[in-house]
Amino acid sequence: MIFRIKLRWWTSLIAAVLMWLVAWQVGGTAQLTGRLKSVEAAIGVGVMAGLACMVCNFLIDRALRIGFSQRYASRFEKFALDVIGRMRPLDALAGGLMAGVGEEPLFRGVLIPLCDPPVIGILVSAVVFGLAHYLRREYFGFLIWGMGEGLVFGSLFVLTGSLLVPAIAHGMFDFVGFLYFERIRDSSERQP
Repeated sequence: MIFRIKLRWWTSLIAAVLMWLVAWQVGGTAQLTGRLKSVEAAIGVGVMAGLACMVCNFLIDRALRIGFSQRYASRFEKFALDVIGRMRPLDALAGGLMAGVGEEPLFRGVLIPLCDPPVIGILVSAVVFGLAHYLRREYFGFLIWGMGEGLVFGSLFVLTGSLLVPAIAHGMFDFVGFLYFERIRDSSERQP
């Protein structure tokens, strides 16, 4: 569902503003730096976490390609093509902004503090996050992937107390991921 909103830059930006406003109204944007004390430190940790997410996803993708070979690869490519449609780099950038500015304040900044203990908040936000990224039954594995990503971003929020850390990690991850999906699409269009 959220993937569909990110297909166009303008829908991503509208959604980012609306999600941020909702989160702001209920206090979901208050913990910018948390225990890290400075914006610079939060940005640095966020960038490192975003890079770590990309490396982990790359390694998982490679392992699944080895373990399940062509079956996984063709499903992954079909999913990638379905997710991005005619998305272009500007759309990918806006989608990354939506992830960081809109999704993180809502999923982590609002949902996690509502639950006690925080581990329950991480689980709840991960499930809601996964469901929000669900497209359809044939891509059920990607629902599980979304929940896994939600666990990572939620854990980053709880461990650092900073909303900026998962926001930067998630924004980077989505932007680079969409560019990667665009590369898959463009290479498949060039094949005879």
